[in-house]
Amino acid sequence: MTASEWAAVQHGLAQLETPVQEEIAERIRALSDAASGPVTCPLLDDVTGICWVYAYRPTACRMYGFYVSRDGNQWCDMIQSLHEAGMGDDVVLGNEQAIQRELNERFGAPQSIVTWFKKAHLD
Repeated sequence: MTASEWAAVQHGLAQLETPVQEEIAERIRALSDAASGPVTCPLLDDVTGICWVYAYRPTACRMYGFYVSRDGNQWCDMIQSLHEAGMGDDVVLGNEQAIQRELNERFGAPQSIVTWFKKAHLD
């Protein structure tokens, strides 16, 4: 996430009760020690599966689930339906790289939640 996204997440975290903030902090610290590979977002409530900072979530989270992955491509449900009907060959597909490039140009290079968290707690 970018610096402005982290600022929004921090604002969302500040709205939470202290025990929840502490649990999230422990999860983020654990990520820095984890081996690379798939991880569960530390901001998801294990019981409900809902993001604790949903209104303050970064762009990547806002886009998650928008596309359907298939055969190495990413499609929204509408494009998936066209493809299944044999009519989607001329459709321009979603471009995550272009979106990321635009975010980088406007808001600076993204860093992991672990990096932002460490910076926030060293100040």
